[in-house]
Amino acid sequence: MGERKGFSLVELVVVLGILFMLLTVATPQWQRVYQRVALRQAGFRLLTDAQRCQALAAQHLAKVGLVFDVDGGGSFYVLVMDGNGNGVSRKDYLTGRDKVVGGPVYFRDFGPQVRLGLPPKWHIPAPSGNKAVPGEGTALGKAGILSFSPSFGATPGSVYLSAGTEVLALRVTPMGVARLFTWDTQRRLWQAVKY
Repeated sequence: MGERKGFSLVELVVVLGILFMLLTVATPQWQRVYQRVALRQAGFRLLTDAQRCQALAAQHLAKVGLVFDVDGGGSFYVLVMDGNGNGVSRKDYLTGRDKVVGGPVYFRDFGPQVRLGLPPKWHIPAPSGNKAVPGEGTALGKAGILSFSPSFGATPGSVYLSAGTEVLALRVTPMGVARLFTWDTQRRLWQAVKY
């Protein structure tokens, strides 16, 4: 009898069945890891752009803000510098009086599941503990702008991003301190994101 080369059909089917089972078990875990990574990338980009607004405000002695908006491409933000001395406003941004100095940054570009706001039907407390997180994703006052002044102050507010069951918050204090927090679903509390 000659040497046997290759695999029998039964052996090949068994190996493929085992691989399929492993993929079935591992896929949800990989998806959660991918969502967490995509959300962290979006959050760190948002944090970096908030810090960039602070630097531009000090450098140009003008207010600079993150203006959040939605269009056919989804939710996004742009970095806008006050052009007429009355602060960053949505009206002046839309008419071109306030100059766009960065963006637009679309949240979908970090991954198809990254979105501004909470997962549907979620109700969680804000990091300050005073109110519930708004479903639309921003707690910034009526204008929907995080604005930074040349004196390193800021309009306080929070921006919430989610991907799957992961939730991230960017909080900005009146002193212009910007920090990222993540929602721990098991412990039901906000935790600072470590850099």
